[in-house]
Amino acid sequence: CKVKKFQNTSFTNILLDPDKMKKIFLKNVVKVSALLASFILSSIYVIKTPVMNFQLIRTETLVTKQHEFKVDAGHNYHEKSSCRRQCTQRINKIYFEHGAAGIGDRLTALHMLAQMAGYLCADLELPPPYIHLNSVHNDGKQISDIIQWQDLRNMTFLPDNAPVFSARKTFEDNFTEWRKVPVYDAEKDYPGWSHIVTQNDGDLLSDYLKVQDLSWAQKKGTKFGFIWEIHQSIYTSSLFDVGPPLPEPSHIVTEGTDFREDMRPYLLSFRHFRPDVIENIGCIYSDDSDKSSVPSHMQIIRNQLVETVKRVTGATLNSVFIYFHIRRGDAKNDCNTTMPAIEEYLSCSLNGTESLGKNLVIMMASDERDASYRKNVLHIGNSFDHVTMIDADNITSMVLTNAVKIEIIPTDMINNYYLFMVQQVLKYEGNLTALVLSKRRTDCKKCLPDLKRRMLSL
Repeated sequence: CKVKKFQNTSFTNILLDPDKMKKIFLKNVVKVSALLASFILSSIYVIKTPVMNFQLIRTETLVTKQHEFKVDAGHNYHEKSSCRRQCTQRINKIYFEHGAAGIGDRLTALHMLAQMAGYLCADLELPPPYIHLNSVHNDGKQISDIIQWQDLRNMTFLPDNAPVFSARKTFEDNFTEWRKVPVYDAEKDYPGWSHIVTQNDGDLLSDYLKVQDLSWAQKKGTKFGFIWEIHQSIYTSSLFDVGPPLPEPSHIVTEGTDFREDMRPYLLSFRHFRPDVIENIGCIYSDDSDKSSVPSHMQIIRNQLVETVKRVTGATLNSVFIYFHIRRGDAKNDCNTTMPAIEEYLSCSLNGTESLGKNLVIMMASDERDASYRKNVLHIGNSFDHVTMIDADNITSMVLTNAVKIEIIPTDMINNYYLFMVQQVLKYEGNLTALVLSKRRTDCKKCLPDLKRRMLSL
């Protein structure tokens, strides 16, 4: 029984009222059954899903993707293919290495690098994810060195669907000196090529202008390209000092080639670092959104996760799914996520939603490893009569464990980063969720008062 709900009610009256007792009993039976079902369904999935082979799944590509993009608040894109520069070959290389960070940070950087690479007729050659991704966000453990960027995001260029990550590898699989500057021995391995290295507090914008002119000067069929090594932060660089879009090339290029102003690449971080930028300007060169660039093995697991959540919660047409992300870890000092703050946030945000007659299923995700904290959050969520809150991380982990058993992925693929990428499907309208609650560094409101109104619009 929920003690909090009885604080202003005579407990004796409840015991004597059969209807109230029945309501409380049925509600708790449903929630306990949901938890038990999560364990039962995991076994069912292992039985029903055939054994697969990770290497075969991994080598499948999604390069036949055909998507229209629309620019919308810097995240969804549509622009005519006519704006793109047409590359007869992609001989040039862009290399990026700068410390380690979370996957959101890295994917944003890779997105911008992919736009520049598409425009510069280059591809990306990167250190593997275990070099780029910080162990802090993986319980202090470095992820496995078998994981490739293609396992996390299947990025391709538009419109030819060529892979963004270079298939022309310079370094052997056992290479370890990824942070060496310079990392390429251009004189030995790429004689005749231009080699530009941007490091420390180098002028990234100036070097971009150099490689832009080099790219436009290349003739069809050339065997000599450029290598651009970047060993510094993109976000704090001079790249965003001017524009958007990025500056056009020299007069020799603009007057002697088929260059057009609308070919220049779009970089989404202009709007983040430049408050004066109020619109998205530039051409999109890569298909790398989370919906359209999912690796084949991850898509299989995402489908299983969606079906598992639906079964565990007994979803009906009357259910409204809400993804609730609580960022703890390194964000504790930036956003108040203590129990009183969480209780206040949920009480305020959910206020009035009970009148809509909907069953709210809140899927909690968090980097918090303290079991008692997670249990307390679930207790707060489940204290509302019209709410069932589940631990999305535990269910996702269960689905991943099953994926290993049936050889969709190897054990080495299980880590917090892969779990995070799989779990993004729970945020999508059309799969489960049309609403998102969050308490994290960049979104730390005390309340979401328009939740009821947003539910009415579903």
